[in-house]
Amino acid sequence: MNFHEWFVLTTSSPRRENYKELVKHYSAPMFYMAPWNWNEIAAAAMSIHLLPETRLAKLHDLYTKYGPVPRILLETFLTDSCDDINNAAVQRYDIALRIKITELLRDANAYIDNSFGTNDSHTILLMDLPLDDTYTTTCMEYENLAPTTFLRIATKYIGHLIGEAHGARASREAKILYDWSLGTTRTKGTAGWVFEMRIHSILQEGGSFSCSPLDSAAPGRPPSSPLRICLRKGDKTFTSAEGLGQLVRLKANARSVKPELCNIYLQPKKCNFTSRDSLAICRGPNNHITKIVFFQITVSQNHAVKAKGLDNVLEHLPADAKKEAPVIVFIVPASELTGFKRQKIDLGGSVINKHPAEKWHQYVLSFDDDKLWAAR
Repeated sequence: MNFHEWFVLTTSSPRRENYKELVKHYSAPMFYMAPWNWNEIAAAAMSIHLLPETRLAKLHDLYTKYGPVPRILLETFLTDSCDDINNAAVQRYDIALRIKITELLRDANAYIDNSFGTNDSHTILLMDLPLDDTYTTTCMEYENLAPTTFLRIATKYIGHLIGEAHGARASREAKILYDWSLGTTRTKGTAGWVFEMRIHSILQEGGSFSCSPLDSAAPGRPPSSPLRICLRKGDKTFTSAEGLGQLVRLKANARSVKPELCNIYLQPKKCNFTSRDSLAICRGPNNHITKIVFFQITVSQNHAVKAKGLDNVLEHLPADAKKEAPVIVFIVPASELTGFKRQKIDLGGSVINKHPAEKWHQYVLSFDDDKLWAAR
């Protein structure tokens, strides 16, 4: 006995109140044990209960979804054969995991300090040991971890949850900025940028949108009826007016529009187009009538449209898309809807004092905060 050292191994998760005590009074070294792989979990599971292949397959599904989490994989799942009980346990774990991810994104340092060693801890990140012949053991002293050791998100599913939580948090913070920016004239431009980004996201999802006419003051034209725009999910981007023309034509120099690009949201990428933020080429119910819809996104009640920018786009579009006069749809916050009137067509100092766009129908489409900030 005098020739042997004695070791005490703790096999449960350490707690803040005891692991520091061990280190302080006994100079106990800390080791990092690599997470269990699937072979180890399957072996442990089979040593507790001889599982049929169907339950072993379900166990593998949980491992793939949540990573090496012995608590959920081995406790409830192996001690109770009732599927309802197991499904309820997984659902509780999933809800708690989402909460933990939100806490982690809010304040990572506070999350680590408050969650270390607690009974309700959940696997979010894993530490990968370096693939090196030097490291042959499954446990490694914490202080001697190699510089090539790195953290990774445990599974693809957990990565998806982190992305969702990050998006929701970004939306909340963007709304705070948006509400504040709308308050003064000097900061309204910032609000316009945030509003435009949200509208792009909404229209990319597709749907049916009802637009109110602004044509009561249109010279030489009677008031128009409300306009319903139907967009399919998805979008296409372009970097120039020439690129837009090439994108939507059925083939080079063709008069026709590609059918698959009708009723699809089209927006410029990495460029700024004068007089419009995006557009769609909408085909009617009879599948023959094609109309160009120019979208102008604004948080102001006065937003002139430059004729030169409209001409630049129309010049490059196929002839079939221009059989009917285009329309302009102004997209505004619901707070700006009251009093929003038909907008001026800016001729830009041209010697020509008239432009066809002055007789185009104009519409307004508004979004309230509930629609604008709905999770996407």
